[in-house]
Amino acid sequence: MVDDFGPVDLTNAGRLSNGAYRLVGSNSPDALRDASPLFLVDAHTPPMLIVQGDADPAVDRDTQSAKLFQALKQRGIPTQMLIYSGSHAFKGLSDDEKQHFQDLSIQFVLSTVGGIRF
Repeated sequence: MVDDFGPVDLTNAGRLSNGAYRLVGSNSPDALRDASPLFLVDAHTPPMLIVQGDADPAVDRDTQSAKLFQALKQRGIPTQMLIYSGSHAFKGLSDDEKQHFQDLSIQFVLSTVGGIRF
């Protein structure tokens, strides 16, 4: 799996909280927790690549991506985190840089399914 700068803890989504409430259909903390990928990590979670901008105003690296990275590591799930110099959704990157991260994502997925390696 690849997480490109996605919010993973909807209970602590900052400025995305209103959208999280609408997405989940409830402002209940329990509903937000149940819909948060961070709290769904278990032994069956597939390997994951996390890609995050270092200046992302929408999805905070420390309260979102870094927490997911730590949760995966603590449960022994193979994971990598790539930090790029830019904002949310690859803003600030050239087309070549965007392509580079897309290529890395594809390579990661292929390397974790069926033993295919590059």
